[in-house]
Amino acid sequence: MYALILGIESICDIGSHILSYHFQEKVATYKDTISLLAKHQIIPNLLKTKSIKMTDFRNVLIHIYVKIDLKEVHKSVKEAPKQFRQYAKYFQKFLDTTNK
Repeated sequence: MYALILGIESICDIGSHILSYHFQEKVATYKDTISLLAKHQIIPNLLKTKSIKMTDFRNVLIHIYVKIDLKEVHKSVKEAPKQFRQYAKYFQKFLDTTNK
């Protein structure tokens, strides 16, 4: 679960830095980060929709609002590597276009 939390936070931290540096956007929440990444076309809207749920899940894991459903954790852990690779691809694509 801790690795999942770190992965989600890393995506949002990198996204926040991109938004701040390239678009002078300040973000207050992880959801804002994901939404603004889509607004600026760094990630597609479909990935945004999937990722909003990811930020909610991160909050459940961190704050333990409710009893953690280990089936949901397992499902998220199975999906996370693909989703994290997608972010890496879109971040790299964006950075490649801004450094030319």
